[in-house]
Amino acid sequence: MIVSRKEMLEIEEKSGLSSFDLINLVGKKLAVHLLPYLDVKSNILVLAGNGNNGADCFALINNLKQFHIKLILVNGLPNNPDAMKIYQQVSPSIIQPLTALDTCLKECDVIIDGIFGFGYHGKLSEDKRVVFKQIQNANKPIYSIDINSGAECDSAMHDSFALHSTVTFAIDCYKPFHLLHKYHHLFEKLELVPLDIPHPKQSSFLEMNQTLFFQNLAKRKETAHKGSSGKILLVGGSYGMAGAISLNITGAKSLGFPYIEVGCIDGIYPIIATKHTTPVFHPFSADNVEQQLASTIEHVNAAAFGSGVTQMYEKELCLDLMIQKCHAPLILDAEGIRMLRYNTWKLRFAKSPIILTPHIGEFADLFHLEKEEVMRNPLHYALKCAKELKVYIVLKSAHTIIATPNGQCYINQTGNEALAQAGSGDLLTGMLTALLAYHCDIFTSLRMGVWLHGYIADRLVEHHSKMHMNLEDYPKAVDQFFYENGY
Repeated sequence: MIVSRKEMLEIEEKSGLSSFDLINLVGKKLAVHLLPYLDVKSNILVLAGNGNNGADCFALINNLKQFHIKLILVNGLPNNPDAMKIYQQVSPSIIQPLTALDTCLKECDVIIDGIFGFGYHGKLSEDKRVVFKQIQNANKPIYSIDINSGAECDSAMHDSFALHSTVTFAIDCYKPFHLLHKYHHLFEKLELVPLDIPHPKQSSFLEMNQTLFFQNLAKRKETAHKGSSGKILLVGGSYGMAGAISLNITGAKSLGFPYIEVGCIDGIYPIIATKHTTPVFHPFSADNVEQQLASTIEHVNAAAFGSGVTQMYEKELCLDLMIQKCHAPLILDAEGIRMLRYNTWKLRFAKSPIILTPHIGEFADLFHLEKEEVMRNPLHYALKCAKELKVYIVLKSAHTIIATPNGQCYINQTGNEALAQAGSGDLLTGMLTALLAYHCDIFTSLRMGVWLHGYIADRLVEHHSKMHMNLEDYPKAVDQFFYENGY
């Protein structure tokens, strides 16, 4: 389960255990997970804070009495009664002053990091930065308890001197920090330490994996016909960008969607129709856009607009038609998003749920933010803007983030740098459109599509270079994946 700091506090409060018992439980469970990383002759340096994270350190020490341990209170004495009670169980002989840090670092084999927990926020003080730099420069294995000290729980935000760990042990549940590791690279390995306490049925952070994917993907019935799953409409492409709408189609065909309709300018129609023979095309000129698209828009089960429409004539009219006439989930991608930069008011006229699929740059431009600011805290901005505009946001990045209007979130863990190429977003748009038509739940469909998009890339690079992965291999790769799973 993935939970925020607030949700983790609620889990602890409803666990039926006192704070004192919870801390001791963490110490016991953590010791079990830490033992495989320790040698019987290991000299351990424990760096504890003055809050509950420090208390976890004390409880851990009480379960590692067979080792040679030294303890330094980096922030002074414990600041709450339960932490103090457990601290008083620690042998005074192992406690060292902070002034002995340099000597202790030289003598130790491993470091336990329990300085700050999930309550940390902001920046380290200058004196703490000096200490953290000293710790990091010791070049010893660091094992962090729950959250690396100097990093925030609910985001990828971290001080530039935050500790880098060999292993970070997530206590009981994963936190957003753990799932955003490509933004901070603060741990080499992540390991979950379950506490076996009751959890709520659902948190605000939902998940997706292979099991959940196929649980939500309905098999085609024996009595199915080409219209059983409805129809989707993909409107995109323009002079010089015919490939964008082509990849939309490839994405939808990867999911085996049986009835695809395509709107494109007549100038690129011959190119696309030669490559893709099964879709129904609605080629249009500058003077018959509405005539060609209006009735189709009103009768599809999902639609997408914007991929490669930079040079499309009457693109503003197309956007307005899609927003005002579509009664099914509508994806706005690429130029379709950029056209909203000063016109987000147009979304008020939507008759259906809107899904925006920007990459970081497009997102920053749409909401008049600095790209670097979004990169520092993408989760915060995705959730904030989804709520404000009442739309679903698929923020494409190293960890693609899906944010819903009601505050739910998904942080994707699949995919790799092979997807850092032109067209991967267009492919995703086609895949998402197909899944939106297959499935009645929008958030589930988006999670399925983003997960699959990354997962197939992970499979492809098992046998292909990340420098040369071909996006047009997706239909074959998805077909193989579905076949392996009985579809």
